[in-house]
Amino acid sequence: MVCLACLTSAAGMVMTKLITKRVEKTVILFYLGLASALCGAVGLFSLGRPSVPVLWEWAVAVSVAVLGLIQQYCLVYAVHLESPSRVSVVRQLQIVIAYVVQVQANENKNKSHTKIFTLLFIPRSQFCSST
Repeated sequence: MVCLACLTSAAGMVMTKLITKRVEKTVILFYLGLASALCGAVGLFSLGRPSVPVLWEWAVAVSVAVLGLIQQYCLVYAVHLESPSRVSVVRQLQIVIAYVVQVQANENKNKSHTKIFTLLFIPRSQFCSST
């Protein structure tokens, strides 16, 4: 499943590079958002039990959606400017940032393996992104 996700992500980046030469970035973002909403609605009604959530859950859902749209716009813009391979190498930094945020959210600040992972992975990702 992970290999399939990597393959479709790579194919999506290459297709985005080809599409950005002829289609405006905001149009690409609109259709990606529309497809995501459609897939989410189909998944919700086929696998879940929809209900009206409380207000703070709406706030979390909307903030996740907005952050996702911003991330996707930045990715489309980066692929438009650079090659997909270079963008995917720099995008590895997202793994490090997500890990740091997760550690901060879970308050695992004093664990030794957290510090070791951070010290080993951040220089590696910076080296890969600079080549």
